[in-house]
Amino acid sequence: TGGLNGNYRWYLTATDGTALTGQANSTLSGYSIDSTTVFYVAISDGTCESLRTPVTATLTQPDAITAVASSAAICLGTSVTLSINQTGSTNTYTYEWTSTTGSGIVGSVFGSPASVTPNVEGIITYNVIATDGTCIVRSSVSVTVNPNPIISSFAAFPSNICEGQTALLIAQSVVLGNGTADVGTAGTSSIATIG
Repeated sequence: TGGLNGNYRWYLTATDGTALTGQANSTLSGYSIDSTTVFYVAISDGTCESLRTPVTATLTQPDAITAVASSAAICLGTSVTLSINQTGSTNTYTYEWTSTTGSGIVGSVFGSPASVTPNVEGIITYNVIATDGTCIVRSSVSVTVNPNPIISSFAAFPSNICEGQTALLIAQSVVLGNGTADVGTAGTSSIATIG
C-alpha cells in the first residue's frame, strides 16, 4: 500500500517472469482462477521495482447440489414437490426454480422444498439455481406428466330398476386397457371395470 495506482505489478512467480497484462493497480481484478493461486505483487517507481510480496487467493469449490422430484411421473393436475440434495455443508444456499409455460411455475419459485402443479402433459424440466454470495451452482430434474383417462361413454342395463334389483353398469374409456372407476350414490360406492 502507499503507492499510486498504475505503479503496481502483479506476477505469478516469485522472481523473473512477466507482469500480468492490464494489472497495474493495488487491487487485482478481472483475473479468473480455477484453483487456489499465489500471486506476487511489486511496486515500481518507473526505474526500480520492489521485492515481490505473495498474496494467496484461496478458491473453495462450492457444495454440489442435485435437484430431486418427489415423483418421476405424475398425473395431470397432481402436485409434485421439488427439493435439493446438497453435498457438503460449506454453503448456505438460496434456491430459485424456473421452468416452461404450464409447468406450474410462473416466473420463478424460491426455496426448497417447493410444490408445483403442472397443467400440461409431457416431460417438464425444472431448473434450479443455488446461490451463496458469489458461489452459484445449478441442477435440473425432469417430471413426466401423464394425461388423465377419460370415460367416453357409460350406460346402465337396465336403466330403470326398483329397490333391491341389480343393474349392469358399463363405462368405456378412450384409454386402452382395463382400469377401475368409483361409482355409487350417497354414502355407498362400488368398483366398475372400464376399458
